Formats: sequence, structure tokens, C-alpha cells
Amino acid sequence: LALLSPSWGFQTHHCSTIRASTRCTDTTTTSLRYTNMDAFTQDAMELLVGGTKYEMVELPDSMMSTTLWVGNLCEFITDEQLSEVFQQASEQLFVPACVARKPNMESLKYGFVAFRSEEEKEMAIDLFQGYEVNGRRLKVEPIKDHEKYGRIRVPGKIIEYAVGPIKMQRNGLNTMRRATTTLDSNS
Repeated sequence: LALLSPSWGFQTHHCSTIRASTRCTDTTTTSLRYTNMDAFTQDAMELLVGGTKYEMVELPDSMMSTTLWVGNLCEFITDEQLSEVFQQASEQLFVPACVARKPNMESLKYGFVAFRSEEEKEMAIDLFQGYEVNGRRLKVEPIKDHEKYGRIRVPGKIIEYAVGPIKMQRNGLNTMRRATTTLDSNS
């Protein structure tokens, strides 16, 4: 699948539906031909690529000290594979991890991993800095606010894993999701 272009799909000639698993009512032909992207829904394409759609949101204050940025990822690594790698540094059965992707589901070749404690995060930096995954050496760094752009934006999916879905409070957003930039203008 990785060698095919994103605009592929199968369609059976003379069928009323586009699914390849549907039998033709016309028995004159049973050949398969390539068609345009219309053959697949966006949901089916997400399943093929191995990711899900999400939006990038500011990392909450509550996750700044326990989240890592992981760079130089292979373009085919999934969220689950990234999580499995970093489970070695944690006592948790599941470590929230998410690969950043473009809207067309193409990997940006970096991702984020959230830990339960700062100690687990530090252990992960020591264990996985330069660690090889799928032929690429990982770059593992703690997250910090950017001097020019402010708070780093992460996939909303990782925040849902760590602090749960958005819940509105009387006075605004849940405090676990609050994001404030802590840049010093004198630096």
C-alpha cells in the first residue's frame, strides 16, 4: 500500500456500488480497475494510513512537565507503535503517544509522548535519545514554550488520553486544560 499513490481505489465494472467486495449484477465482466479517490471515504483512508483526524491544540499547563517531543520518526510509524516503544520507560500499561500528521494524514515525522510523572519522562529521555526505531535515530526532548510562537501545539488526541475530553465548567474550560505562556520577555 505504501507504494501506491493516495488517489487509488478499486471499482468493479458495471456495479451500482463502488465497493470491491460487492458482486456485479452484470455478468459480462468481473475485472477490477483503478479509479479516483471517490471509491473510498475519508474514514476508510484513515484506517489504511493507520491514523485518525485530530486538530492541533495548545498543550495545557498540567502536561508541560510530563510530555516529550520525539523527532526524526519514520513516516510510517503509528501512534500505537510509538506508545509501545516508550512503554519501556513507564510503569503504565499504555503510554499516550501521538504522531503529528498533516490534514491528508501524511506524517510530519515527529510526535509527542505523555508520561505520568517527571521521573518517567527523564528516564525516557535517557533511554531513547538516539534510540533506533525503523532505521531512524530518535531525537527526544522535553517540551518548552517557543520564544517567538508561544505555547507549543500538540494533537488534541494526546490531551484526551491524558486529561480526558473537554468539559465545560461554570467559569470556562476545565483547569486541567488551561494553557498559559510563561515566557520571560527579558531573556
